[in-house]
Amino acid sequence: MTKLKAIIATPDIDPIARDVWTYMRKHWLEFEYASVAMNRFPSGQLCPNIQENIRNRELYLFHSAALPDPNTGLMALFLTLGAARLASAERINLFLPFYPY
Repeated sequence: MTKLKAIIATPDIDPIARDVWTYMRKHWLEFEYASVAMNRFPSGQLCPNIQENIRNRELYLFHSAALPDPNTGLMALFLTLGAARLASAERINLFLPFYPY
């Protein structure tokens, strides 16, 4: 039995992740795509919302920690990783094309 795989991406890097997903779909059909909506509370705090079911899936998370600034980018990364873990992702693989520090 093959493991279900999904690519998820935060809004700043969504176009790159969609290109990777399109390439992967041509070669491995079991890849799914799920975007992450970054909701911002009036106080400025972030709340990532994963739009699809990722339970028991191997995730490939695309994220840019540099946008809009490094501190906010890293906090968004940690919150997204926490949301994926709470959503019962089996394994999380992180792709950071740029690490700001």
